Amino acid sequence: MQPQERDARNFTIAQDVQLRLCALQSQQSSAIQGQLSNLEARRAATVREQRRAREALEQTQTKCREARIKQRQQSFNTGLRGLLDRVIGTSIGTYSRTHAGDSGLSA
Repeated sequence: MQPQERDARNFTIAQDVQLRLCALQSQQSSAIQGQLSNLEARRAATVREQRRAREALEQTQTKCREARIKQRQQSFNTGLRGLLDRVIGTSIGTYSRTHAGDSGLSA
């Protein structure tokens, strides 16, 4: 085999290998893009689900907080008697009794 023939054959083989490597790289790239798009769709769905869960939790906590405030307010005297209780300080005992359950302490 002549050196020119050998060089030509090696060049042809190198071109074939190069084409095959380019085709494999293209296949791998498209497969990776498909996987990334699937992951992005799953991530977006998870984010939407977490946002809904956080909103539901916030609404539940708000309702609970409003119910506790309403319950506390009902335990205080109203009108002039309530104002007098707050000025004199007798409402502090009522406040402590109503908050004893919140803090885990008893009066």
